[in-house]
Amino acid sequence: MMTEIKQLLARQSWTPVQKDRLTPAQRRSILPTKMFLKEKFKPSGAFDKLKSRLVAEGHRQDRSLYRDKTSSHTVSTSCVFTIATIAHHERRAVATVDFPGAYYPNSDMNTEIYFELDKIMSDLLMQI
Repeated sequence: MMTEIKQLLARQSWTPVQKDRLTPAQRRSILPTKMFLKEKFKPSGAFDKLKSRLVAEGHRQDRSLYRDKTSSHTVSTSCVFTIATIAHHERRAVATVDFPGAYYPNSDMNTEIYFELDKIMSDLLMQI
């Protein structure tokens, strides 16, 4: 979880602010967050690491503010199958690579979004 927070801070995706410094209108627009945890395993089946991803409950946002900027680009399944098929026919090796923080948005939405970290995440943030 600490790695996730450090990645977000390094990308300047957000800036921590004290809730009591927000206006009443800003406080009403605060989005809750959730931390998703996933166990990762080595090819041998042994536990490798616990990965985390912090997400805001964006479904509560007003979509009209962001137009078509409400999703991240991801590769389609058909593209993955096509590449795997070509690699098989050409007898090529295929590998996967994990890019930490690859799906963080880089778009400018021209608006401020406030979200609230839970107690555990807030405590971790204070340690940085």
